[in-house]
Amino acid sequence: MRKFVLLAGASLALAACSAGEEEAAAPAAAEAADTEEGAAEGAAAELAAMPTEALSGESAAMAMHDRHEWFEELGDAFKVLMRASKSDAPDMAAVKEATALAEAKSNDLPGLFAPGTGPDAGKTEAKANIWESPDDFMAKAKDFQVAAAALNAAAQADDVDGFKAAFGKTGGTCKACHDTYREED
Repeated sequence: MRKFVLLAGASLALAACSAGEEEAAAPAAAEAADTEEGAAEGAAAELAAMPTEALSGESAAMAMHDRHEWFEELGDAFKVLMRASKSDAPDMAAVKEATALAEAKSNDLPGLFAPGTGPDAGKTEAKANIWESPDDFMAKAKDFQVAAAALNAAAQADDVDGFKAAFGKTGGTCKACHDTYREED
């Protein structure tokens, strides 16, 4: 089971994802985003499923730790992206690295939430309603996955305006999930 949890955890951190939605800065960026989102939707079929096997004891504690570390790593990537989104001349090499990480991690998100790893199991910012509303949680995870793929596509194409627009949309998917499923400090 630890291998599953580590594998799922090794591939976002939503802590820094609360950037609001921005509109596309140019028609070319909007057209690129439509193409990227279409491609991203095809990739969304590979979204990890929420585990059904309940964890307990040491397995639950390890899974919760791995989930926390996964989100920390994603949060670090989003800090890079937040700074870049505010820059007139972002470091696109750093942006590309961070968006590639975000896209890769987006595929794993639901797999990090095995039953038995909620608030009853220990310290976590995950609300119990994640496991009470799995279809909605999965829909929000898929929205993030599609947005992260579009974000990465714009960055990899060196489309600064497209990256900035896609970052706002991606941040909106993070916020939608946080508003419902995350306890704030």
